[in-house]
Amino acid sequence: LDRFLARAQQVYDSDMETLTTESVSYIFLTTYGPHVLEPLLDAAVEEYEKIGRDAIVKIEKFETIVWLAAIITLLVEIGFIFRPFEKQVRQTLMSLENSVNQLKITKKRLLAAQELASVGDWELDLTTNRLTWSDQVFQIFGLSKENVTPSYEGFLESIHPDDRKKVNAAVEKALNDFKSYSVDHRILMPDGSLRHVQERGEVFLDDNGQPAKMIGTVQDITERVLIENQVKEVLEMNDKIITTSTFGILVYNDRGDCILSNDSAATIVGATKAQVLSQNFRKIPSWKETGILELAEKAIRTQSEQYKEIRVLTSFGAEKWLSCKFNVFKSNAKDHLLLIFEDISDRKQSEEILKSAIQFNQLLGVSTVEEIIEFGLEEAVRLSFSEIGYFHFVNTDQKTIALTAWSRATMEWCDVGEKATHYPIDQAGIWVDCIRQGKAVIHNDYETAEGKNGL
Repeated sequence: LDRFLARAQQVYDSDMETLTTESVSYIFLTTYGPHVLEPLLDAAVEEYEKIGRDAIVKIEKFETIVWLAAIITLLVEIGFIFRPFEKQVRQTLMSLENSVNQLKITKKRLLAAQELASVGDWELDLTTNRLTWSDQVFQIFGLSKENVTPSYEGFLESIHPDDRKKVNAAVEKALNDFKSYSVDHRILMPDGSLRHVQERGEVFLDDNGQPAKMIGTVQDITERVLIENQVKEVLEMNDKIITTSTFGILVYNDRGDCILSNDSAATIVGATKAQVLSQNFRKIPSWKETGILELAEKAIRTQSEQYKEIRVLTSFGAEKWLSCKFNVFKSNAKDHLLLIFEDISDRKQSEEILKSAIQFNQLLGVSTVEEIIEFGLEEAVRLSFSEIGYFHFVNTDQKTIALTAWSRATMEWCDVGEKATHYPIDQAGIWVDCIRQGKAVIHNDYETAEGKNGL
């Protein structure tokens, strides 16, 4: 084959003048060429067929690889692109479904809350004048949704005649000022009864800044108004009770300051209402001295009622027997002290006089005249809240008096004379006015009394 190809090359390189039938190259090519060329061509064909088969196998393998790559790519896209996308879409759909369900639940809750609070909502289209009511508004107005078409004119007709002007003015002002409004008014029910409602509305503007619609609520406040009226009546009644009561009524805040006093309280303690209101119970001397302060603090500490009857000299100079009752109540989450007290001086004095009379009667049969006089004098001093006391007899001449006894505390105040000392009535001071006038005489202020000179 190599020689054949070499000779063939020589033939190919020879020009036409040298390539003759007698030349060696030509003879070799024509003589041996067919015998060599046929096997050569067969070998070439076989080689090309082999190459073709290998190529086809390679192509088929390549195609398989391409298909596998395409399938893998598709799987990758499905796994990493379409599957997450599908998952995202599914999640979005689920989220939308949940949102819709949540909106439905919220709507149900809103309707339930509106029904519970007796609140309905409405919307008025200012372009078409179309009024829309929620179910609760129909219930509040006592109307049927199937039989009534809401309108602003119909709404005004349902308002109590005395309130229509007020409601219409509030709506017009809101439209003119582009602001919300709130107005309480009465409505007429189909059965002729009245209800109290609170109307609220807000104006919404269009793109040109003009009112486009109003949205608002209406709430049935009938029960609240009735309760407020009852409370007002009770407060007015309580005010009358406090004002006209003969009992002293005082209220102190958590700091101890007096914040309420009726006239009776001021009268009993011998002061003006302004003076009483200026006091702090923790700083009142008479409260500390008589134990009233301790009683008040105990009421606050134990949160329980405390009661006591006390003989007291008030800060304003009045000597009284008082029945004091303390109670604690809350106001704005803070303790307040309530004191209700009564002047029981007359009752206590009657009780003490009766008690003294019983004791006096018991002494009559077993005691001397002097002991009886001393006992009576001490009781007189005690019952009259006096510091000292004297006992004199008017002599038979009716012109002189004889000092017979004095109270035990007298020696602490002055130097008394001997018993049976005689004083001329016409020379004695005002302390014998009772003899001159023949009746009981009381001088509450000796320093300013007239005619006090004398023995």
